[in-house]
Formats: sequence, structure tokens, C-alpha cells
Amino acid sequence: MLSDTEISDCFGALDYLFAIHPMDADHAFELLIRLRSEQALWSDVRSAFEDFLKKSRCTPTHIRLQMGMVRMHFAPWLHDG
Repeated sequence: MLSDTEISDCFGALDYLFAIHPMDADHAFELLIRLRSEQALWSDVRSAFEDFLKKSRCTPTHIRLQMGMVRMHFAPWLHDG
């Protein structure tokens, strides 16, 4: 469903901040459009993003904060699950 590359393109390369930089925000929006067209479940998307951040060795606090941003931008537009 989601590749690490698709997810990483939504984050800053050094700071792992979600959609803060203009190109990252563009990638996040394009990904959201694709996920909506595929009727993706928020629970699957959430898990993929959390796994990516964990593999990237982000701290639990950073993961929590960034997942809050992902949730704010993606969850309202995806199916619950």
C-alpha cells in the first residue's frame, strides 16, 4: 500500500517534520489524493507512518508529535478502520 519512499517524501530529510517544507507538503497532498482514491483506511495509513518513523529512529515524543500532524491532515479524509 505505502512505500517508505512515499512516506519519507512527506517529511523533512533531516528533521522528520511532517509537511513543514513546501515540497514535503506537496508530496503529502499528492499522497492523500492517491490514498483517498484507493479508499485507504486511516488505521493502515497510521500504522505505516508510525512504522516509518520508528525505523527512522525518531524518539517516542517526536513520533507522537508528528503523528498528531499526520492525523490532523490525513485522518479526516480517510475511512475509519
